[in-house]
Amino acid sequence: MIKKILALLLIVSVCMSFSACKVKRSGKPYLNYYDGGADGFVYHTEEKQTDNFIAFTDRSGNLRLYLVSGEKYGVYYTEGLCTVDPGEIYKITYDVQIQSGGFGGDYNGYLLAVYSCTPVSTDDLFKNGYAEGNFGNIYEFQYEGYYEAPDFVAFISNDGGYDVFSPGHGKIHYDEYREVKFDLEVYDQFYKPIEMEFNVLCNNDLTDESIIECLLTAKDPEGRFLYLNDYHPGEYMERTDYFSIERAAVEFNFRENLLYVQADEKSDERTRRVICWEDMTEKTAEELGLEPEVYEKIYKRWAYLKHGNQTQVIFERTKTEFHYDVLLFGGDLNDFATVEFGNDFRLYLSEDSYLYYDATRPRYQYVALFIRHEFNELIPQD
Repeated sequence: MIKKILALLLIVSVCMSFSACKVKRSGKPYLNYYDGGADGFVYHTEEKQTDNFIAFTDRSGNLRLYLVSGEKYGVYYTEGLCTVDPGEIYKITYDVQIQSGGFGGDYNGYLLAVYSCTPVSTDDLFKNGYAEGNFGNIYEFQYEGYYEAPDFVAFISNDGGYDVFSPGHGKIHYDEYREVKFDLEVYDQFYKPIEMEFNVLCNNDLTDESIIECLLTAKDPEGRFLYLNDYHPGEYMERTDYFSIERAAVEFNFRENLLYVQADEKSDERTRRVICWEDMTEKTAEELGLEPEVYEKIYKRWAYLKHGNQTQVIFERTKTEFHYDVLLFGGDLNDFATVEFGNDFRLYLSEDSYLYYDATRPRYQYVALFIRHEFNELIPQD
C-alpha cells in the first residue's frame, strides 16, 4: 500500500513539475501604478488572458504579436517567451505588462508569462471579433512593419512582400508595396499639373495603368491589389505634402472650401447635388432651383474662391482662376461638418455632421463644398 502511495505521489510530482515547466516567465515584476506628472506613464498588468495573435517582425527586427480581438487592442513584444513564426497565427494564454502614456502617447505591451501557445488557422483568427481600435482610421504604421485599416491588417513578410489578413478573405499575399502616380492637369495650375499618388499592395504582374483605371472607375480589382491610401509625401510648407484626393478636389484643404448656409425651409432629408461652374456662371437662382438668399450666399463665396483663397497670401498665387463646381449637401447640419471620402473617392459629409453636439449652436440647412471641375470630371461626384 505504501509503495502505491509513493508511486502516486511521484506521478503527481512529475505532472506538477511538467506543468510548471510549460509556463514560461520573463522574471520581471508585475507593475501596477501611475508614475505621476502630466507626461507620466501608467503601468498595469493583465493576467491569464487568452487571445488570437498574428506574429510579425517589425522594422527593427523584433518579433511582435498583433492582438486580434473585439474588445481590446495590443501589439506586444514576445520577450522570448513563445516560439512563433512571422506571418502565422497563434492562440496564446498569457500575462502582459502594459506601459502607456508619456509625452508621445506611447502604448507598449511586454509578455510576462506564457501558459500556452498553439497555432490556429485563418478561419479561427477573427472568431473573437476585432475592435475598431485595431483597424482604425490611421492607415499606416510602416515604421513598425504593418498597416491597418477598417477591414484589414497587413504585415511585411520575410520574402519582402506583404501578408494581408481580413475577416472576409482570410490571408492574402501580395508581392510588393507600390506608389502609383499620375499627373492631373487643372485649369488653375497651367504651369504644372498635380501629381496624384495612390499607395497600394499589389502583385508585380500588374501595370500602374490598370490599377489607376480600377481605382478611378471603382471596378472590382478581383483581389489583385489592395488600396492603402492616397498620401503624397513631401514638404508641408511647399505644398508637396498632401492627400491626393483633397489636393485634386480643392486648392489647399476641404475646410477652406466649405460654406455653411441657413435657409428658411428646414428639412431633415439628406440631399446631394452638383452644380457645375458653367451653370454657376450662367444660371439664375430660379433656374437652379435655389432660394434667392441661399443662391446669393453660395454665389458670393464661389466668386471669391475662383480668384484664389486665403492660403495664397502665404503661398504663391496662381495666375488664373479656378473652375469650381459646387457639391451641395442638404439636411439638418451642424457647424462641425467635415468632408470624408471612401475607397471609390466620392466625397460626402461625415456622420458627425448631422449630430447635435450643443442645442444652443446654430444649425444649417446646406453645406456647400467648392471642388475643381477637373476633379469632378475625373471622379464624378453626382
